[in-house]
Amino acid sequence: MVHSMGLATEYFRKMKNGTKTIECRLYDGKRKLLALGDTIEFSDAQNGTDTISVEIVALHPFPTFSELLDRFPISSFGAHDKDDFLTILKRFYSEEDEKKYGVIGIEVMRR
Repeated sequence: MVHSMGLATEYFRKMKNGTKTIECRLYDGKRKLLALGDTIEFSDAQNGTDTISVEIVALHPFPTFSELLDRFPISSFGAHDKDDFLTILKRFYSEEDEKKYGVIGIEVMRR
């Protein structure tokens, strides 16, 4: 199955150059459809014509983003500091949604 997701330019570039290998999202209904071996086509949110395709190699569900980030090197998420990255994530996802859905780390490999 092929899934489509947008990424902010900074994180899109890191995914494209291979320094970001885990994307984190809410574990909502759309993300529950993800499976190992599926393809995700990421597009640059600011330039939708720039895309990359990756294969899902692992799925890491956790109750919170903080717990997810504690399990892997922060660089895997394309970040340098856990607290700064959590602040960025809170711009996209409310604490209520995080508690409601949980979160998922989507580990990928470039095709």
